[in-house]
This record gives sequence, C-alpha cells and structure tokens, in this order.
Amino acid sequence: MKKDVEPFYLLLHPRPVALVCSVDKDGRPNVMACSWITPVSEEPPMIALSLWRRGYTHQLIEATKEFTVNIPSADLLKAVWIAGTRSGRRTDKFAVTGLKAQPARKVSAPIIEQCIGHLECKLVDYVKAGECNVYCA
Repeated sequence: MKKDVEPFYLLLHPRPVALVCSVDKDGRPNVMACSWITPVSEEPPMIALSLWRRGYTHQLIEATKEFTVNIPSADLLKAVWIAGTRSGRRTDKFAVTGLKAQPARKVSAPIIEQCIGHLECKLVDYVKAGECNVYCA
C-alpha cells in the first residue's frame, strides 16, 4: 500500500458491508460485497455506492440501471468474504456461496433470501470519482 494512501485506508476501514446484486442481459444474477455505501437522502430515500469502473458489477449496473442492496447478518460472513474476493465474470458466486436469489418486486436484480434487509434500487445519477463511479439510487 502506498504511504500516502495508508492513513486514508486505515482511518476509514473496516466498514459495514452490504451485498449488492445485479443481473446480466441473460438474467444471470451476480453478487458482490460492498462497503463503500451510504444513505444520502431521506426525501426521497436515496443511497450512494461507489464502484470501481473496471468491475463486473459496474458493467451490469450500467447496462440495467438497477440493483439491490442486501444486508447480511454475521452468520453470512463466509459468503460475504467469497462475494468480495471473486469476480462474477468467471464465477457463479450464488452457487459457490450457497446464497439464494429470489425475485425482487420492482427491479430485475434479485434479493438474497438469507439477508435480514433488502433495498431495491433504480439508478438516478452518478458521478465519476477517481477510478470509481458513485451511483445514486
């Protein structure tokens, strides 16, 4: 880790983690662990999440303009670790983690059955921030 990045990283991590689900054009679901997520508005209710522009989840959200945010409990620690350390381009992370995708009510991306809370999100806007896009939904 670069010396100038180290304080930035150490002061702001670890953070709570959510599982973000997206879906490809063929309906195949993907899940990633994301800690760069925060509420940004109550009226209307909105969140923001920051995703690496070269990542698979970024690609899927750009295509569909939808995703879900799923809040895991501590018993999903292993699944969260796997979802955050493997790419959905090459791995069916639902199969590997044992997470169960269920249809969402309002978006094409699934929710995760085992999670304790779910947000169904439609992209409103985004801002480029360094190597990431910050999505508001």
